[in-house]
Amino acid sequence: MALPLLILSLAFLVGACQLVEAPTHITYTYSITSLPKDHITNSDSRSYTYRAGEQIPLTWEPGRGKDTQNTKPQPIRIDAGLVGPFPTISALKNDESFDNNNVIGGRIAVTIQPIQTDNWTNKPAMTNLQLPTSLAPGYYMLVQRILVNNHGTPYPVPTGQIIDIVK
Repeated sequence: MALPLLILSLAFLVGACQLVEAPTHITYTYSITSLPKDHITNSDSRSYTYRAGEQIPLTWEPGRGKDTQNTKPQPIRIDAGLVGPFPTISALKNDESFDNNNVIGGRIAVTIQPIQTDNWTNKPAMTNLQLPTSLAPGYYMLVQRILVNNHGTPYPVPTGQIIDIVK
């Protein structure tokens, strides 16, 4: 009689001590996509032509990140803008030195309203960059900054996409 009780007690103890794995959640990171091909003027330099007053559609696609055991998503803030103008693409590339939101040859000329999302959202983040009618002609670098839970680079990062503003 004692052996069955011992086995029953051990079975209960083993069942009560089973490890429960903490639930995980997929996270997502965001990357800017290419600009509309109908505005491309030089595929080698990735330059796109726009006129002052037009809108540039911008999209950041989600990509699978690391799994997390966090109980809630972390906020993501996406900032973007144009730095310039530069007289030539060569001048833009030679002056690409980012420091406190400026470039040696120019400042951030126009920005988007920041996009707010989170790292659990598997949906593209989209907006339009409205070019002012007063935007000077020249070459501009499209820059971005992505902050996750208010962490990330404090400076804009070049996307490699050059915007040629023409009259």
